[in-house]
Amino acid sequence: MSSNVKLSKENTLGLLKKDYQGLASTLCKGCGHDSVTQALVSALYELSFNPKDIIKLSGIGCSSKTTNYFLNQSFGFNAVHGRMSSMATGVHLAQPQAKIIGVSGDGDTASIGLGGFLHLIRRNVPMLYIIENNGVYGLTKGQFSATSLKGDKAKSAGTQVFEELDLLDISLSAGCGFVARGFAGNSIELKNILKDALNFKGTAVVDVISPCVAYGNIDEFSKSYTNTQIKNKALNEPYKTITKSDLHFEAKSLEVKESYDNTNLHKARELLIKEKLTKTLHTGVIFESKTSVPLNEKLNLNSLDAFSNKPQKQKLSEESLKKITSEWSLF
Repeated sequence: MSSNVKLSKENTLGLLKKDYQGLASTLCKGCGHDSVTQALVSALYELSFNPKDIIKLSGIGCSSKTTNYFLNQSFGFNAVHGRMSSMATGVHLAQPQAKIIGVSGDGDTASIGLGGFLHLIRRNVPMLYIIENNGVYGLTKGQFSATSLKGDKAKSAGTQVFEELDLLDISLSAGCGFVARGFAGNSIELKNILKDALNFKGTAVVDVISPCVAYGNIDEFSKSYTNTQIKNKALNEPYKTITKSDLHFEAKSLEVKESYDNTNLHKARELLIKEKLTKTLHTGVIFESKTSVPLNEKLNLNSLDAFSNKPQKQKLSEESLKKITSEWSLF
């Protein structure tokens, strides 16, 4: 290799890719979540986001550890289980100019956090909401989550007897303006999806099939690496196709025309219905609204004086803090 080749390239802010990274991952080797992290780091670097303008949030679970592994110059917060959506709403109301990135899991979002998730979408809190979806609770020995398919088999959970919750279908029903699906096994496409989501003006939900190598990476499980195959298509197509098989269905692929209009809500709904009928999954931007109005604009937050003041002018004095805490003290 020529010595003139520049190995480390600065973006338009003068930052290197390493400036968007975080701590070394402690997740299992081969975990899909680490691939999501690398795709997100690449997207933020290429779009030249300022790490100091970003607030990163998560809940509880393997997925929620992800925020430790990117943007070590950004402020972050781990909410209690299922409460990342509520935290994100509060953060936006307090700092409407900040860019919010939330990383949650299928358990954190589809079960204990489902109510908050729906209201986050309904209010259109502007943020990137990543769901690292592996269909199991990896931190508690691999029980099925609500997104696993009926008939799925996992290493320690037996056979799933309940129907799945489709988080993209739910997101569309709640009025989400940006709905996409990615796959941790295709980092280039995932990076491009995340770039689109980061530029969206409103709640952008990206559901990422992110296999759990400890409990869900077997042929009989729908969200395993071996059961999730990428159909080869050009990267510049609106979305690509993932095919999957389970014990009852042979692997199938759904031909997708390049003319697919991801701004058409009816087409997006038809696509998700067709997925259920044909046992296929699609990756890419499935729906993107061109008329999204985020919460800060609905409430006209940007014009309020309280949000334009410098942080030090909003700081509570020690005397005022003691007065407030004494009034609410029980003892």
